[in-house]
Amino acid sequence: MIDELVNKVVELGIREKRISITQKNIYLYGYTVLFETSISMVCSLTIAALFSKIVELLAFFMFFISLRSFGGGYHSKSRRNCILLSILLIVAFCILIGSKTIVNQNLVFLNVTIMGTAMVFLFAPRVKYVTKNIEKYCKIAVRTIFSVGIVIAGLLYFYNIHTYSMCILLAQISWLTSLIIDILSEKYLNHK
Repeated sequence: MIDELVNKVVELGIREKRISITQKNIYLYGYTVLFETSISMVCSLTIAALFSKIVELLAFFMFFISLRSFGGGYHSKSRRNCILLSILLIVAFCILIGSKTIVNQNLVFLNVTIMGTAMVFLFAPRVKYVTKNIEKYCKIAVRTIFSVGIVIAGLLYFYNIHTYSMCILLAQISWLTSLIIDILSEKYLNHK
């Protein structure tokens, strides 16, 4: 469905002389990313609205998307699986953040801080098909984003803003889980 829509938009641009034939693949890729991201955001915000957790989801996304962008993580082989996993992640986040019985946040914070920091420094980033300079930049970026997240989550918790502290911790846990799945799937399932 997305591919058909993207092809129609690009072909229209070519017919109207706004896109040259030589740039067709660039536009196909760009519009595909634009449409997939837009659809994903609309679906995510709709799910969050159903749970009345839009602001919380935005706090979660601020760290999760930053970590995924610079640190990599698991990518499913098909669009359908990607969408299903994303929906599952958003629903799980909304349920967890809406729960008043989240496990002891001190324990969560301590585990994310210790184990997460170790994983970030040992395994991140998991970005593929980039130059050594970009990989070095991604390594610095992901370590900085993760560390800043720990500090902000700690400050929010200290000032009794527990919900948003937990949003950041859940973003970090979700990204770390994606990182672990990526490592394991590459090692044991030969997914590259």
